[in-house]
Amino acid sequence: MADIRCMVNESAQTSRQQTGLLTSDREILYSEYDQYVAGSLGRLRHAGVKPGERVAVSLPNDWQAAVLLMALFRARAVACLVDPALDKETVLQRLSAVGCRRMIAAENHLESPHLNLVNPDDLMAMFPESPESDEDTRLTADQPATITWSASRAILHSYGNHYYGARGFNHHAKVVSGSRYLLSSPLYRMDGLQVLFQCAAGGATLVLPNARESLSESIVRYGVTHLLISPAELEQLLSDGFTAKRHPSVRALFVNGLVGDELGRRIHDLKLPVRRCHGVPEAASPVAAGPADTPPDRQLMAGKMARYCRARIASNGEILLKGQSLFLGYVEGTLVRRAVDDDGWFATGDIGSLDAEEYLTVTSLRDRGN
Repeated sequence: MADIRCMVNESAQTSRQQTGLLTSDREILYSEYDQYVAGSLGRLRHAGVKPGERVAVSLPNDWQAAVLLMALFRARAVACLVDPALDKETVLQRLSAVGCRRMIAAENHLESPHLNLVNPDDLMAMFPESPESDEDTRLTADQPATITWSASRAILHSYGNHYYGARGFNHHAKVVSGSRYLLSSPLYRMDGLQVLFQCAAGGATLVLPNARESLSESIVRYGVTHLLISPAELEQLLSDGFTAKRHPSVRALFVNGLVGDELGRRIHDLKLPVRRCHGVPEAASPVAAGPADTPPDRQLMAGKMARYCRARIASNGEILLKGQSLFLGYVEGTLVRRAVDDDGWFATGDIGSLDAEEYLTVTSLRDRGN
């Protein structure tokens, strides 16, 4: 069980005076971010949260959510990410199925005799309120960390999955101290959660825009350098007048999903800083991403395989994955089903090809539902 330092604490050592969290009304340095996490860790323990406990989190994208998630990981608890828009019955069914009896949420309508509801404001502290030890910031690679849902399946990732997934992606994406990475997806979804970890791993700024701000408005207001979006979101961005000239702060715009010929031509003609990537919910970060030096003829491929993740193509063209960013398994009651073959390969259901230089091309995606 390899030790891994809490990513926020690690970045607080190297990027202490750099901005960790940026919102419409506040700027939180990494030194302050780390203090908030330590303060919330103490309050979580005081509230009775134990290592290994599954704690639901139903919060909007804000700085408190980022702090509380990092504090839960430091408490060695498992964060079960819940869509705040889900109806109460669905939420309670999902949480009961994974043995979750505590939830951090501000919504009173989720109150239930089967669920201990905790207000996030009660868990926030500016400074640690009890002595903190070096052991508090040292986590283990195999400790379960998050449960997310895809197509109604509960997916369990370890802290090591997130750690190595973020570092592998950042190697290609160059998410580093001074980068400003826009959180454009909700944290209960894997693509939103990935951005949280990628920023913490690279000492970059996590930009949390106002919910009413468009992608284009957010890029301008916050000086965004990195984005991770879908092809549909890129289409909307182009409709809003996005160009490299009008939005010079953007260094890398990663698109996860199939890019059609027409959109591909627009990307090429406008000379946009677009790079493809490919992710699956079962991997803690995109498994392939376009490096900055991607040749023009490979720009619209799904990207080059990230560090800590390997791929091979089955005889039927299916993409198989293996590596340290791959999930622990599907949660089924008290059990975790590993869902890999005897050699550790996971069948994604996606179809594609892999060339000799490890560039992945995806031609068909599995229907993953909601």
